[in-house]
Amino acid sequence: MEDVVTYIKLCRNALSEVIATYDMKDFDSEKRTVEEKRTEIQNNISERKKQLKVLFTQKVRDLSNAHGNEDIVNETYDALQQDILSQIHGLEMQLKELNDTSLENEDVKEKLQNALQVVDKIIEKGVLDRKDIEILIERIEVDEEGLPEIELKYGLSGLIQYSPAQEMNHRENEIIYQTMRLIYEEERGYTSAKYLSKALTDLGYPKSKKSVLPYIGLMMDMGIVEPSDNSLKPYTIVKSKEELQEIMSNFFCDNLADNTTVPLYNQDLHEYGVNRRHAGDDF
Repeated sequence: MEDVVTYIKLCRNALSEVIATYDMKDFDSEKRTVEEKRTEIQNNISERKKQLKVLFTQKVRDLSNAHGNEDIVNETYDALQQDILSQIHGLEMQLKELNDTSLENEDVKEKLQNALQVVDKIIEKGVLDRKDIEILIERIEVDEEGLPEIELKYGLSGLIQYSPAQEMNHRENEIIYQTMRLIYEEERGYTSAKYLSKALTDLGYPKSKKSVLPYIGLMMDMGIVEPSDNSLKPYTIVKSKEELQEIMSNFFCDNLADNTTVPLYNQDLHEYGVNRRHAGDDF
């Protein structure tokens, strides 16, 4: 639900722009193209059927003059007939596929306006109900890692260059980097889940002490911190400032330097034994 809402928020401006620039000429042009293709296929089918009639007439004439070669004539014409019948079948399949293709009808702009209202309502309340989904969502596919790929109706997904999976990975990379930065800036020589959770909340991430634990686990597996026996100083920082700075620099270059991020759930979190599906809970 959170991933879908996040996706919809990012799509909102693009949807508004689509509505503002939508031109019925685009619809009319697409409709003409489909009609022209349908007419072309129907004409080709008619032409192939005429060829069959001509072929049958020629076969009858040649058989009357075969004089003992009827089997050869039949074999020759049967092969030609089968070839034309196969062509007709292929064309009929194309026509069926074209007829099954649904074009947005003329009230598409009104539908888009309704979709924008749904988007604004979803953004305001932060959740979707069944009606919202039926109006806006074409399909949602979740992969084995629990990452969703969302397809909106009206072809909007093709206009919006955004991947929820990439966005989630980028978001996690940011949290991991911020966690490293907070540890780097720590002057006490130790850190805690409570401190990191509050600091991340102050940076704008939703508050949750529990959800920061996978990131601390990643910091331990990277050798940045290690657990201590002192409950007041739960995680001792074992990397020097220089070492931390180098780790942060490499991580930034690999994952945050541009908008194309390395899929973290395949590269780092699994490698360090952290459960990717729960690492981003509440962030």
